[in-house]
Amino acid sequence: MNKIKKHLFSAEDNVPVYSDIENTKILGYLSEGEWLGVIEETELSYFIASSKHVGYVAISDCIELLDSNFRVDHQGESPVYYGM
Repeated sequence: MNKIKKHLFSAEDNVPVYSDIENTKILGYLSEGEWLGVIEETELSYFIASSKHVGYVAISDCIELLDSNFRVDHQGESPVYYGM
């Protein structure tokens, strides 16, 4: 079982999630504000788990929650998280 080491959010819409660290195959896309659980970290990418995908994303496409306060906007099955 993989442990979540930190919690992040996608910084923009259409953030690609790749199946491998070389970024050769896109599994899907994340929406702005979508939660990401970081399992592993390299110099340029995170290995993440989201509500829909498990794969690699670029570190530059993520933001860290610096404040423990945030709100959730439930939009169907995919809630969007916002820092306050």
